Amino acid sequence: MRADDQGDPAIAPTAAAKVLQDPAVLGVVGPSFSGATKAVATNYGQANMAIISPSATNDTLSTSGFSTFHRVVPPDSLEGNELAAFLASKGYKKMVVIDDLSDYGKGVADTVQSALEKAGVQVQRLGVDAKTTDYGATATSVVSSGAQAMFYGGYDAQAGQLARALQTAGFNGDKYTGNGGKSSVFTKGAGAAGDGWYFSCGCSDAVTAPAAKDFTAAYKAAFNTDPSTYSPEAYDAANAMIDAIKTAAAKGTPTRQSVSDAVKALDYKGITTQVKFDPSGELAASSQVINLFQQKNGVITILGNIKDQK
Repeated sequence: MRADDQGDPAIAPTAAAKVLQDPAVLGVVGPSFSGATKAVATNYGQANMAIISPSATNDTLSTSGFSTFHRVVPPDSLEGNELAAFLASKGYKKMVVIDDLSDYGKGVADTVQSALEKAGVQVQRLGVDAKTTDYGATATSVVSSGAQAMFYGGYDAQAGQLARALQTAGFNGDKYTGNGGKSSVFTKGAGAAGDGWYFSCGCSDAVTAPAAKDFTAAYKAAFNTDPSTYSPEAYDAANAMIDAIKTAAAKGTPTRQSVSDAVKALDYKGITTQVKFDPSGELAASSQVINLFQQKNGVITILGNIKDQK
């Protein structure tokens, strides 16, 4: 088994080919991102190579026939629907929904917009390429829209730039983003403009979760920093794959096929969730939780299960 953090969809197939050519590789922990996962999942499936991603959340990954794909986090649709339900309960009349045109960003933004509109919220939609370096015009559009809140579907660095632009433009509404924006990269990039932002995420908080206490201590001792978003999920994905390999090895020399079969049959208790998959590779419904976080005084803190927030 090797960790496989293929962040760039353009180079993911080349990296995947190298992995597939090595007979010693029995399973893959990763890829981390939805685009990269989509780029390699067919080839991995054809090779009976099991995938357990700790953070690829695009819905289509579990509906595109990728026979060996699995993930230890909920899909964007669940996050988007639960966030939208929370937003609808806040009484907003109009919101701006922005995406960065990526597989992840557009997917979660589509879900949020659809659910908001079903709840009667008026939505203005904007698309801003992630390569954009000046969010001034976007921030001006948000302010002029008269929206009471906005949601950004995209990643941390870009969300940080947007936060600064919104502050400069004088937007005083509530600001939300999804799991892609929740990281120290956002906090550093946004500075004080990031305070007050909300983040939805199908992830836990390793710093405060009791079950992750030992993991957090070991992580900090090794890297001199607290675990980041999806660090504990990656730990669970790796240990679940190891458990599957051990199960396969107990029946003889493990192969990609026997490891893949063992992954499909997993029932492993991790520090973030019970790792047990349905036939599509999604976590069992009982293991899927969306949490709400907020940045306060430069620190992103967990507020708890979004269903319990008022």
